[in-house]
Amino acid sequence: MKKLRLLLSLIGLFFGLSCFAQNGGTVINKYGSVLSILPCNTFTVDSGSNFAVGDTVLIIQMKGATIDTSNSASFGNILNYNSCGNYEYNTIAAINLNDITLKYVLSNTYEIPGGKVQLVKVPSYQNYTVNQPHTCMQWNGTKGGIFAIYVTNTLTLNDSISVSNAGFAGGKSDQNPVLRSSA
Repeated sequence: MKKLRLLLSLIGLFFGLSCFAQNGGTVINKYGSVLSILPCNTFTVDSGSNFAVGDTVLIIQMKGATIDTSNSASFGNILNYNSCGNYEYNTIAAINLNDITLKYVLSNTYEIPGGKVQLVKVPSYQNYTVNQPHTCMQWNGTKGGIFAIYVTNTLTLNDSISVSNAGFAGGKSDQNPVLRSSA
């Protein structure tokens, strides 16, 4: 079952980065943009109202990689991931307004606020049936773009889970490209 939970989380992470049209649908996750990290495993988020004590959450850093910015064929190559892509699951132990304390010590490091770290509430079910399209909140620059669900027994897919066009926006194409001759 851990593989299923990880697989569905990664569906949101990787397919959320695609450039296809979003299908829309039911959003089962709740999101909080991490503004700071305090002592004792506590995060300050933009809104604590989406979370409750006992919730399973996914902590994930969305940005922060260093790329080659030289004017060469290497432009855009990743030089260092830094903490970009770090993620882990945890459980909420306490909430005080927008300060959320986690039950377990973090396994990874996160760059806050520059790395665009978010908490994603991961609903848990014994069995779950997808009878209508499911998706995630569209990435807004600080949160969204992730679909995650934990199902202990049976996940039945009678409809789609699609996060197409809900992740990072791709680079914009040049509307006035300069045509060059190879002559």
